Amino acid sequence: MSIATEIARGTRRTAHAGAEELERFKSRLDRSLRDARRNVSRRWHEADRYVHGHPWTVVAIAAGAGAIAGLATARMMRRNHD
Repeated sequence: MSIATEIARGTRRTAHAGAEELERFKSRLDRSLRDARRNVSRRWHEADRYVHGHPWTVVAIAAGAGAIAGLATARMMRRNHD
């Protein structure tokens, strides 16, 4: 379940809930946020290891993405200019 879904569901419930329900919601939300932070941290470290292990591949991908973005921007500007 995504954090946004959990927040929306909990917000609807807490409108009619008591303190006990609110505490359960806060606990689930805290757990979801903790899991999300852990997941982001893990993925960040994986990406960092990949970049350090394959620097030229990353440079090539970044250059390719930049070239595609530049070409797309130039094409849109030319189309808007005409």
